[in-house]
Amino acid sequence: MQTIGKIYSIIGTLFLTTVLMILAILFSIDALIAEPEIESADGTVTRYVGRLYSSSFDLDSYHYVNKETAKEIGQDYDVYSVSGHWQVSGWTLLTNREFSSKHLNITDKGLRHTVAPDERYNEQPPFVIWTFGGSTMFGWGMSDGYTLPSLLQVDLQERLLDYQVQVLNFGVPSYTSAQELALFMDNVRDGEHPNLVLFLNGLNDPVHIVRRGTNTPLEPEVELAWENWIKELVGSSTDPWLSVGRSFPLFKIFPPNLSIRQTIEFDEVESDDELLEHAYEAVEHYLFNLDVMIYIAETYDIPAYFFLQPLRVNLENLSYFSIFYNEVPERVTHPNFYDISDALWVFASESESFVDNGHYSDKGNEILAEIIAEIILQDIAP
Repeated sequence: MQTIGKIYSIIGTLFLTTVLMILAILFSIDALIAEPEIESADGTVTRYVGRLYSSSFDLDSYHYVNKETAKEIGQDYDVYSVSGHWQVSGWTLLTNREFSSKHLNITDKGLRHTVAPDERYNEQPPFVIWTFGGSTMFGWGMSDGYTLPSLLQVDLQERLLDYQVQVLNFGVPSYTSAQELALFMDNVRDGEHPNLVLFLNGLNDPVHIVRRGTNTPLEPEVELAWENWIKELVGSSTDPWLSVGRSFPLFKIFPPNLSIRQTIEFDEVESDDELLEHAYEAVEHYLFNLDVMIYIAETYDIPAYFFLQPLRVNLENLSYFSIFYNEVPERVTHPNFYDISDALWVFASESESFVDNGHYSDKGNEILAEIIAEIILQDIAP
């Protein structure tokens, strides 16, 4: 019995010593190591607790700014990540969070800034265009002045001298045609209508349905935020000192990617047949949303244009993309639907056109703006 007692005593001592050592290490880390910080282009220093988007941007893909400016743009996107990225929107669950910096600016309504209307045409009647899409329309990785909507405005203004052109950027990362439809309806309901509206789609619809099911895009993020709020409201049985949060000392050494998506699980595709089935569902969802967009636009006498966007993927290796990109153009009969999916491959190299694995560079946006402008101008009376 004495031997067993000694063993328990040794084990207890070792356990207590280990716990005390771990606590001592954590307190030392907390006291000696500062939290990671990032600095935006305007000099604002923010503690880093989010995702470093800048690491995915190819600095060589910026054609109209130097590398120092390109780095500043990336820093602004990193600070945007820290700001929370999203804000609640009544009709689409989430939209772009209000943000202000040197290169990236978003209004309190979630609209990305575009270049200001040319003051030389202040006396001319306005020609307003609404643009809807996901992160490619938003202009992910680019400064405000080199997004597709900004460059489209500049291009059109050079040729529409009898108007003052203004292009509004309603693009929101992760949005599919379903949320674009809801956002379009919400803005039409407000009363002021544009002279023209255009939609850019192709990537998010098949990706969302194939990989995440048929729930609304960003619904898991909203659900997680709600559940966390409920836990805070009713309290938790877990003692605070046992919880691991953003201030946990080890995070100072190994900063976590605290994207809210990390804690969200999606249904996995179990077979190729199931993947193909979801791909065809994506086609049907898009075609339905397209029909409703067309109906609303025609009801309010708003000319509408729809574009199938270029991708930086090999469609032959991704069957669900291939299905979407083959089926949609064959089945859409609207005269203002345009498949421009190969535009960037025709007019520029891959490295010139993309800033990362899926978003367009300033050169890529310029090419698309010119193509879209040419199409639009065919229907605008001089």
